[in-house]
Order: sequence, then C-alpha cells, then structure tokens
Amino acid sequence: MLYNSYYNAVGDRHPLPQRGLLTRPSLESVPAFRADVDDRMQKLLSRNTTEFGELVILGLHHEQQHQELLLTDIKHLFSCSPLSPVYREVEPAKGQAPALSWQNYASGLTEIGHQGNDFCYDNETPRHNVFLPGFQLASRLISNAEFQVFIDGGGYTDPAYWLAE
Repeated sequence: MLYNSYYNAVGDRHPLPQRGLLTRPSLESVPAFRADVDDRMQKLLSRNTTEFGELVILGLHHEQQHQELLLTDIKHLFSCSPLSPVYREVEPAKGQAPALSWQNYASGLTEIGHQGNDFCYDNETPRHNVFLPGFQLASRLISNAEFQVFIDGGGYTDPAYWLAE
C-alpha cells in the first residue's frame, strides 16, 4: 500500500498527497541495504553472460526513476515542515553568464524515435518521419536572473508566450 504508485490491480494505494509525509528508513539501514544490493548485483554480473544485460539496463533505468521520486518526496516533505529544513546548501553562482545567442534550425523532414538495438522505452518506438517547423534554441541555459526578468515581465500571465505561433 505504501509503495504502490499506480498499480490498481495490486490493491489500495496510500493517498498521493500524503506520500511525502511518510517517514524514511534510518540512516544506518540505507548503506546496509545498498551494500546488500551491490553485493547481489556483483554476483549476478560476475556470471559474465549476456542473458541479464537488457534486464539489468532496464532495472538501472527504473532505479533512476525511483531516485528521482525519492528526491521529490524528500523535497515535498521538507516544504511541508514548519522547521523549513534545507535539502542542500547551495552557494550562489559567481560571475556573469556568457552572452546569450540563438541558434537557428531550418524546417524539414526529420526522423524521431529510438534507433539501434540498445535499451529504449516503448514510447520511443517506432522510429518515424515528422515535419519539424523551423525553430531557434538558445546557446545556453538561462540564468536565474534571466528567469526572474521573465517572471517580473509577466511571463506567466501573458498568453502570448504560450498561444502565439
């Protein structure tokens, strides 16, 4: 019930809005669990067969999703706490971001979707052609200061940003 996110056939689920309020394992038990998992994986992988290759890759991708959800749950739990705990102290970036420029990409027919025989999710296939209109991408990610200018300029209240062609 606690860890069932979406499998209705498995049974009841813990209410999603309250999942971040669940307590977590003790700090001592986490490294012990990880060591056990690592030991078992080493034994499995030492068989040196390709039999488990794709399954291990799928498991690693699945585990990455769990890690993302765990971090999200921790941050949600912290956001609900009247003590205002901080997940991680971050030093503000120093200096200026490089000048922002725009890279132009022409419109045309392009292939999208997974290619190759290695791991992919089912929503990445089949590979197919699509017409992609011309577009621009910035030469770098925006800075927090630039994002603040967008917000202060009404970026979230002006529909022209998301309804205009």
